Amino acid sequence: MPGFLVPDTYVAVPPSFDDLLVASIIWGCTLATGAFSGTKAVQQTWALWKRSRRIQPYVIMVWAEWIVNLVIGALAWVFLRGFIEPRFLLRSFWIYFFFLVLWVIQIQCICGIIINRIGLLMIDKRNVAKIRWGAAIILGLINISGFIIWIPAQLQISEMWVHINHYYDR
Repeated sequence: MPGFLVPDTYVAVPPSFDDLLVASIIWGCTLATGAFSGTKAVQQTWALWKRSRRIQPYVIMVWAEWIVNLVIGALAWVFLRGFIEPRFLLRSFWIYFFFLVLWVIQIQCICGIIINRIGLLMIDKRNVAKIRWGAAIILGLINISGFIIWIPAQLQISEMWVHINHYYDR
């Protein structure tokens, strides 16, 4: 029985042994870099807190990025390993939707962090606002297209979406 919004023609694609090995290596690297970047985030958070005694948007974006990266890594690894019960999530719209929501947060935060740092170097602060709005519009369009293309392709709604996604992901 298919999950929510999943057609009866859905075919689960099991990961190969090589896929599992690569995913495990990447998950290990994610944990290692997560530990190092987490300590750096603690240092930056503490330094900014001591200086201004308030929470900065930069700090919020850094922590959101850190948390989302670890959650995506954990979910992807658990999903590939089959630890998430297939009858509940493997063929469900919600697992793909949740992955995409996390990806959107990840992309928005990393671009926000980069633009924030660039803004510190710029002389004319009006240009920073233009860059922020331009990036927000471009990223918004990319995010919307991701929801429109990627989820139907993963759910195998039709062969057309799978074909479009093949080129969209490149």
